[in-house]
Amino acid sequence: MEQHQFTCSVVSFTNAEQMSNSPDAVLWNTIVTRDGQNYKVTNVSHLDCKTPQCEITFSVVNGETTGFYGGGSL
Repeated sequence: MEQHQFTCSVVSFTNAEQMSNSPDAVLWNTIVTRDGQNYKVTNVSHLDCKTPQCEITFSVVNGETTGFYGGGSL
């Protein structure tokens, strides 16, 4: 992303209280399934990448990518 002039930063959370103002706080109420095993959510990270025209956020739960969302134009 940085090769394409995005400025990127990572924000990590270890509990729901740290994300109280984020719509992703609901992730703490989900169960992650990996290789047939169910796990509680223990950490959430966001990789935020921005240019003046565009913003993209990648969400990672327990070390696994869960999705992304963006806005603007390239």
